[in-house]
Amino acid sequence: MSLLRSRLKKGADALDKRPQLAAALRRAKQLGAHIAVSKLDRLSRDVHFISGLMTKRVPFTLAKAKQRGVVLGNPNVGKMNTEAAAARDAKLKPVLEAMRGKPYREIAEGLTSRNIPTPRGGDAWNAMSVMRAMKRLRIAGK
Repeated sequence: MSLLRSRLKKGADALDKRPQLAAALRRAKQLGAHIAVSKLDRLSRDVHFISGLMTKRVPFTLAKAKQRGVVLGNPNVGKMNTEAAAARDAKLKPVLEAMRGKPYREIAEGLTSRNIPTPRGGDAWNAMSVMRAMKRLRIAGK
């Protein structure tokens, strides 16, 4: 298997304005090869253009792999996220229990002032994040 490399410039989406893309598509068709794009937005940000390529039978390997039943990504991500949230919440539980009964906004300000990172790793808590954490931990709030 050989790999053809072509660097496409940003700009217009029409094939006639993108001669390198047109040439790469022709060459791939001659070789019966696939075109790999690191990020779809590098190819185009225009959905109409992408759908046009699809109607021209440009093979989109991931879609075909999915059709064959290939599992893409990590099937354990959901479980890993749940476990990470549970571990984070376990550390947070005593702090939240001490603030039980206060308004969520006030609790958020308290967590932020203590430099406790948010669930997504940020530095400023908000009332909604506090409410969700307390709900997961079954701690009543206001």
